[in-house]
Amino acid sequence: MFRVVRKSFSDRNISHFIILILLSVLAYLILLDVNWTLQNFGDDCQILGTIGKGKPSHSWVGVGRFWPLGLADYSILLLFSETPSIFHLFLFNAFIMVSSVLLLFHFLQRESGNWWISLFFSVTLIAVSSFLQIHIYLIYPERFIFFLQAVYMYFWWLGSKKQSLMCYFVAWVAITYSLFTKEPIFGMVFVIAFVNLFFGWRKLTEKDKIFHIAQLISSFFFIWFYLFVLANMGIGSNHMYAFAFECFKSSFSIMMSFFHQDPFLICIFLLAFIRAYMVLVKSDKRCLFSDSLLFGAIAYVMAYVLLGFRHSYYIFPAIVFSLPSCAYWCGYFLKKRRSIACSIVICCSISVIPSIYQSYNYVLDVYKGRREDMAFVDKLVDLRLNGNKLYYFTKGVSLQSFTPSSRYLCACFYKAWREFLNYRKENRVPHLDDDILIPIENLYELPQHCVVICPQDVDQASKDYLKFGFHLMGSAIWTDVYKR
Repeated sequence: MFRVVRKSFSDRNISHFIILILLSVLAYLILLDVNWTLQNFGDDCQILGTIGKGKPSHSWVGVGRFWPLGLADYSILLLFSETPSIFHLFLFNAFIMVSSVLLLFHFLQRESGNWWISLFFSVTLIAVSSFLQIHIYLIYPERFIFFLQAVYMYFWWLGSKKQSLMCYFVAWVAITYSLFTKEPIFGMVFVIAFVNLFFGWRKLTEKDKIFHIAQLISSFFFIWFYLFVLANMGIGSNHMYAFAFECFKSSFSIMMSFFHQDPFLICIFLLAFIRAYMVLVKSDKRCLFSDSLLFGAIAYVMAYVLLGFRHSYYIFPAIVFSLPSCAYWCGYFLKKRRSIACSIVICCSISVIPSIYQSYNYVLDVYKGRREDMAFVDKLVDLRLNGNKLYYFTKGVSLQSFTPSSRYLCACFYKAWREFLNYRKENRVPHLDDDILIPIENLYELPQHCVVICPQDVDQASKDYLKFGFHLMGSAIWTDVYKR
């Protein structure tokens, strides 16, 4: 008996040491050469224009998008500084990442009953292609969604074991908050609650039932509120989801794209298929807790397949919710049939190897942007301070309707450029009172010495005109920068 306890204690401490070393390395990578970047369409300007100016952070709402709390967590930094620096923002990212992984790590140990299995699947999550991506940038709500998911699963598990209304309340608050950070989450939460209520009604306590019914109410409230906001914004041809469900023909290619970016998703789908068969046909309801999370994860992936969104970071929350089931069955077979447990570990290990390579290349691109992007902005500011006017071509849109709040996509790029240019200028010449970037409707009205920022999707005649007599300085935020 003494030997078993000592072995367990050793496993716990060694696995903790490994995960803490790994998290320290990841935190270092997140904080290395921190700077604003012009990548991802200049989305950093959302943070620069709010938190960077001492205002509460928020996510963009428009053309059918509604995720108001997606970036709101950064607002907590205003309690510690009037204008948090870029280093403070990424330090917050590192803190959230460490907290999320450690919470998940302890939760998976409770599901699997084994510290090494918990460590393995925590490392598997870290290895997927989008893990570092969502933490090494400031613009991905999936970063804080991960934290909310970890809190939700841990306190749901704790609430079910202790029958604690307080633990259930914390879990409910976490998942309800997450509904307003990305639209399809309401469907995932609905599936989780429905599976538990429909298949496990007889085994649920009154407190369990109240918790799952509360989740259903939160899901219905979100979709009602979303449709209400959508109706007031109006639905038109520029609605982002207006034609999404016409993409059935490309659904297969989108799914293959997800499998290519994160092959671990194939393992998840195989496990979900097996568990769906066991629950529906064999009435195996021994682990509805992890099964419901797994089915919710599959629903979340399929939502993005139907919407036609291909990037791997969209499905990161689905991978998080699939891990409890993976850990549970790996721990189960470790006790019953060790060969199956070893096969699971080998398959999962092989599946994440391509993802590690993709993540490595992506991080290198981020560091390149951190080193070069603001240097390029500084170069444009120098030209402005030396007498060259900076212009932005509106692609023919009238100046009266072209404002930073316009719905035109090129206006979003204009706003991003203006945020970055003014930020750099104000740090160097704080009292210079002028508009650093001037919108212009007609390229032929440009003066002799100037710089013009032009969207890349302009007509061929405009491109030909700029090639003659202008010098291409560089490209960023889906625009090309020319000097004459």
